[in-house]
Amino acid sequence: MCARNGSEPPGLWRGTFGSPMAPLNLDRLSPDRDGSLERYAAQIQELILWLRDEGHILSSIDQHFVELWWEAGYPLETVLATLRARGERLKERKNPPRGLPLRSLKRWVEKEGERARQAGVGAHEESEREAELFLAADCAAGQRPESPAERGPLNQLMNDVQDRLGRGQPDDPVLPLREALADLEALRWKALPEGELFSELLALGRRYYDRTLEMLPSGERVEREERISASLGAAARQMEPSALDATVSELMRREVRSDDPLFDPSRYWNT
Repeated sequence: MCARNGSEPPGLWRGTFGSPMAPLNLDRLSPDRDGSLERYAAQIQELILWLRDEGHILSSIDQHFVELWWEAGYPLETVLATLRARGERLKERKNPPRGLPLRSLKRWVEKEGERARQAGVGAHEESEREAELFLAADCAAGQRPESPAERGPLNQLMNDVQDRLGRGQPDDPVLPLREALADLEALRWKALPEGELFSELLALGRRYYDRTLEMLPSGERVEREERISASLGAAARQMEPSALDATVSELMRREVRSDDPLFDPSRYWNT
C-alpha cells in the first residue's frame, strides 16, 4: 500500500513515528496548513535534538524560530541542510554553545532560506501537492519511487534488521525490530530528500530504543533511570521537570544505543 503522511492533532509536536514531543502553539497560525507545520517542525526538532549534547526539548524561543521559518517559506530541506552543516561545525569545537540553541544558527538559516525562497525552491503547499501527485502516479503504475539516499542507509538498515531477525538471538528485541522493519519499508515509498530522510531515520531510531527500553524488566528500567538521574547531580535540580524527564530519557536511549548501535547514525550514515 502506498503510504502518505496523516495530519496530527493540533497543539502537539510529534516525532515522525508518533512519539510525543514539545507542545506547539498553533493558535495564531492559519488553519489551512493541514498539519504541514507539525511535520516541518517535527523534522527540524528531530535534527536539533540529535545535534545537541543534552536531551532537552526545544524551548519556546526555538519553537518561535521554527514558526517564523515556516511562515517565511523557507524550504524544509534547506533548513535541515543548513542546521546540520552549521550544527556539526559547532559540535566540533571544544566549547560549543550550551545545548546548541537555535539562536546560534538562526542567521545561517535565514541567509540560506531567503536565498532558496527567492529562487523559488520548495514552496510548502506546491511541493507537497506535487509529491502527492507523483506518488499517486507511481502507486497506480505499481512502481515504488526511489531516492539516491535509499540505496545507501535505508537499504543497509533494512538488511541489518532482517539479518538480526533471521539470526533470532534470544537477547534481541524482536518486537522493536519488527516494528522498525515495517517503518523502514514505509520509508521506501516516500523517496524523501536526504535531509528529511535523515530526520525520519533519527525518529525511527529513537522509537526503536524507546521500545527496547519498554521491554526491559521494570526493575532494570527503574534502576537505569535512578542511576542516570543521580549522575546529573546539581544540574538536575536546576532543570524544569519536562526538561529533566527528556534529558534522562535521552541518556537512557544513548546507553542502550551504545550496547546496540543498530540505529546509531554514525554507523549507517556517511556523507
